[in-house]
Amino acid sequence: MQFCSYCRKHPKDVLTEDIFAYLHALLAKQSLSEAHIRGIQQSLLFYFKGIRKSCPDLRFPRMKRSLRLPEVLSESEVLALCQVLKNPKHRLLLQLAYSSGLRVSEVVQLRFSQIDFDRKVIRIKQAKGKKDRVGLLANSLSQDLSQYKNLLRMYEQLQSSRIRTAKERPADWIFPGQKGTQHLSIRTAERIFEIAKERCGITKPVSFHSLRHAFATHLLEQGTDVRVIQALLGHESLRTTQIYTKVAKRQLERVKSPLDRILGDF
Repeated sequence: MQFCSYCRKHPKDVLTEDIFAYLHALLAKQSLSEAHIRGIQQSLLFYFKGIRKSCPDLRFPRMKRSLRLPEVLSESEVLALCQVLKNPKHRLLLQLAYSSGLRVSEVVQLRFSQIDFDRKVIRIKQAKGKKDRVGLLANSLSQDLSQYKNLLRMYEQLQSSRIRTAKERPADWIFPGQKGTQHLSIRTAERIFEIAKERCGITKPVSFHSLRHAFATHLLEQGTDVRVIQALLGHESLRTTQIYTKVAKRQLERVKSPLDRILGDF
């Protein structure tokens, strides 16, 4: 409908030139991502070539994907983000996400049954790509998690008259929502991060997902093998993990600026 409104033609009268003119007009007026543009192109190809069997010469040039390096939080910034939050639930949310490299969708859906305190691991079930994996449980969080679990059980006892089934107990979720029958929402978790970021005065363009980037980058800077990091993050391709080698401080520290060398001679 948007396309037809632009070219003011019935679909049967549309020419290949009209389609390219429409795309150029979109690019001129809006800042669209490569994925958005490809989606529009595939929709037009499907309709005019697949459905209407018109515009047989319609072809789009292959778009080169842009490489954007992740913005990385420093270790001191991660520490500040966690310490600025006084609510133990909110603080633990950020700590778990960073210490295990979890996606926001993974951390809000965590259950205590997924935590193996003896082996110090977290079992992430059916993550992105419908795959299970094992993540790290930081030694420093084991005691905090145990104490937090006891607090939730006390809350459960106080609210027992409102809970109908064992399946709906607040203690099933590590981070229950306000009603207790569902886990914390992704949007709420993201808002908690934004509040912490504002309080710390961090101006970098970072989001909740930046904690996962920081986890991978800091492990790499500590000398952890990139294939181990790949397994912890659940990346199918090693190429996805290797992007962190481009932002790891340890890699950059090995290179000396030519200005330092020149000034050092005087």
